[in-house]
Amino acid sequence: MAEAPPGRNIALIAAAFIVAIAVAAGIAFYLGRQTASQPQLAGPMQRGRMMRPNFTRLPPKRFGNWTLACLRDAQQTTHCSLVLRAVNPRHQLVMQIAVVRTPKAKAAMTILTGPNALVAAGVKLTPGNTPPVNAPFLRCLPAACEASLLVSDKLVGALSSSDTTDVSFVAGN
Repeated sequence: MAEAPPGRNIALIAAAFIVAIAVAAGIAFYLGRQTASQPQLAGPMQRGRMMRPNFTRLPPKRFGNWTLACLRDAQQTTHCSLVLRAVNPRHQLVMQIAVVRTPKAKAAMTILTGPNALVAAGVKLTPGNTPPVNAPFLRCLPAACEASLLVSDKLVGALSSSDTTDVSFVAGN
């Protein structure tokens, strides 16, 4: 097996470090500020088919490396997600993290990885020196794999009290 050039390893380590800092800051910020209950996004049914709700895209807001993206539905309810995207030098998705509120006002996190992720390993979040939390992959599509987890109060505390959070997954190649 050939090893990656030293410059590439340093670039990957630097990118992982930047993502880890941004993850910790963004999640702690969002979970601390977002307290409103979000209603379910499911729209009305007509003849057994889902009707596409009428949404208005609101201007995104930036918080460091994070983007707060919101939509407003016909009932004037706002639905938001806090998103962090990490791409490689060729602008291909390495990882995307989105934090949202569930209909029961719980925080949920969805993590997208490239399609080459090793599904059995899941995605591991390690806030600071706390024990890691594993997010299982739910599905893989041709362009990405998706992992998801509900964010517990314990995880919020660990993310809020840590300067960095390591987010990792195993690439199949």
